[in-house]
Amino acid sequence: MANSRIYVHSSIKSAFIEQFSKLASSRSLGDPTNTEVNHGPQADKTQYDTVQRYIQLGKPDVPAQTSESAVGPLLVEPVILTDQPEDSQVVKEEIFGPVVVINTFETEDEVIGKANDTEFGLYAA
Repeated sequence: MANSRIYVHSSIKSAFIEQFSKLASSRSLGDPTNTEVNHGPQADKTQYDTVQRYIQLGKPDVPAQTSESAVGPLLVEPVILTDQPEDSQVVKEEIFGPVVVINTFETEDEVIGKANDTEFGLYAA
């Protein structure tokens, strides 16, 4: 499962992001036919470029990755975006890459409103 948006109660934000970051950084990137690998490349250069555009929207200060990484072509390291505006493209649109937005909420009503405030039928769990 590849959720694009995660809402975390503000009281556990730091602890959640710390644990989530550890899991994301433990991904093994490379050839998906290798049993040691659990994170393969984007389907094609067009999708790779699309994912890079979203990363730049969410983290404009981070240099774009090249399409030929040290571990192989079209691989995108997992990216965690936090504190993104609810009306931003990275929140409103599905990225279809290893990019997640982690935003916070205070009340159940607030998070339900945020989760449902999209024109797309974004996956939810």
